[in-house]
Order: sequence, then structure tokens, then C-alpha cells
Amino acid sequence: MRNRAIALATLFFASLMAIAQSIPAGAAQRLTWVIKQAPPYSGPMVGDGHGNLYAFAFGNGSALMAFKYSASTNKWSRRASDPEYGSKYLPNLSGESATLTTDGQIIVFGGDDANNTDLSSVAAYNPTTNTWQNLAPLPIARYDAAAVTGPAGKIYAIGGDYGGSSGGEGEVTLTSVEAYSPTKNSWQELSPLNVEREFAAAAAGSNGLIYVFGGCNQGYENEGDCSQSDTAEVLNPSSTANTWSLLPLMPADYPSCAFGCGTNGGAGVTSGLIYLNGVGAYNPVTGTWTPFSTSPASPLLVAPGGSKCGYLYGLGFYTYSSSLEMDRAATRPGKGC
Repeated sequence: MRNRAIALATLFFASLMAIAQSIPAGAAQRLTWVIKQAPPYSGPMVGDGHGNLYAFAFGNGSALMAFKYSASTNKWSRRASDPEYGSKYLPNLSGESATLTTDGQIIVFGGDDANNTDLSSVAAYNPTTNTWQNLAPLPIARYDAAAVTGPAGKIYAIGGDYGGSSGGEGEVTLTSVEAYSPTKNSWQELSPLNVEREFAAAAAGSNGLIYVFGGCNQGYENEGDCSQSDTAEVLNPSSTANTWSLLPLMPADYPSCAFGCGTNGGAGVTSGLIYLNGVGAYNPVTGTWTPFSTSPASPLLVAPGGSKCGYLYGLGFYTYSSSLEMDRAATRPGKGC
């Protein structure tokens, strides 16, 4: 699984220049990227809306750990761990997803172990109290799913992978989508995606709609498996139809994983735009893309940084090591923080 992730990251890097050259001229926010201290472990990262970044990872067979990055000090600090999350599967867990809730907590769900045994675990981390609470499990265990919080506060688990051997044979890439209600502590199955997706990027638009971008559609045993990565889908969570609409936002000849491969995708939202590194800034109101200064690492994914402050974080990866590790982080300082 990890070797295939490394191949994807390498492929994604090779596609960045072609993607950037294909975007028409325009003007999104001008970004100045500054190299920052590397996170201690690889894993999903979520901004808290106040300029801080939280990372969640399993290190050396330990429990699910939380780490906090402070933009003001450029330092990471170890926070509380959740020893119950996936405890029977330790060690070597990965592929979990995370998203910031409307009340400032961070929901973490899913993942798998080295044998591709999938997790249905769900937990909430409270940055204010530095505590964990284990929640109702996923109805369908999954890993490398897209995670996003909707405008009504529901948490969406979108796509991902399920099953397969330790070498990845027999994996099933999911179209299923589930929504978690924090008030009811329960999950509800929604209408499926039109296209199966893992490693996709997801974001809530300023228009109240849920977007999912790119990703792989057949696992990623071969580098050419991501034939649907040039598309996106949109869901209106307030509609009774509750169905996804396919949006061919990019030309069909875009390279694999054009919208960003990596745990929890690679979308950052600020000032009403959805940023995808190496692709552009998407305006959900007008349905148009404009370019922006991509971050300097190779490849560097834009992660949620908190729209209140205007932060955007980039997450870099080594692509030639035995595992997929972060090697740097970059940030665009926001105003009023």
C-alpha cells in the first residue's frame, strides 16, 4: 500500500507543471510560501481556524497521537493520544481522515493496518481541553477517504478504499458516502458518488455545497488507474434528492491525481475560494478556476488552514523513501491573527 502511495506522489509531482501551464490566466490571492518546521509524523492535518495546525498520526506502534503546530512559534508540540482508536490493529496504522467541526473539535475516522485490515473507528479531539472522545463507528470501514464538514455541521466520509490483501490485491474503491450527526452521534448512508474515489480532496464551498475533487477510481495498483481524476462532484446537502452531480471541471487529458493525492486530500478554503495546489483556485459561485502561486515542495498539497485567518498550509512528501513521510510545511500568513 505504501509503495503504491509513493508511486502516486511521484506521478503527481510529474503532472504539476503540465497542470499549471494549462490553467488560463487569472488572479487568485497572491501567495508567499515560507518553509516551516516539518511535522513529526505523516498523517492528516487540520487547521483550527485560528492559525494553528493539528496533525494526527500513529508512530512506532503507538496510539493515535495529536500534534499541534503554532504559526507564531513555528514549532510542533505533542498533545494527547487516544489509546482506544484502532487499538486491536496496532501497530502500523495509516490512512485515517480528519476534519474540523463547526464547534472547533476535530473528527478523525477510518484507516487501515499493514495487512489492509480496515478501521471503522471514529473519535473527536478537542483542541481546547486536549481530550479525546470515541464516537459511533463508521457503518462501512474505510481508509484514505475524503473528509469534510458541511454547512449544517454534519461530517461527511466520502469514498476511500476497502479490503484487499497486504499487497493491495482485491481492494475495492468506494462510491459510498456517509454523514455523521454530532447531535445524534449516528451515521446515515447518503446517495453514492457517480465515480469511485480514494485519495480525493473535499471542501465545503461558500455556496453551501459539498465538493469532492479527483482521486483514484480503481485503487492504485498501477499508475494509470486514476482515469477519473480530472473530474469533480458536487452535493447539495439541503436538497431532498441528496444526489451527487458530476462536474467535468478539467480537461479529460489531465494527468493522474491531478487534484491531489494524499491522505485527506489536498484542498484549502479561504476567502471564498477552494485552493488545490498545482491546479488552481476554484470559485464555487462562478464555477471558474484561476491560478495561484503553487507551494515550493514537490509535491506540496494545500491543506485546510482556517478561513478566519486566511492561512493556507502546504504539506510536503518524500517520494523515494520506504514510506510516505512529510518533509516540510509551508504557510501563508493571514490577516487579523
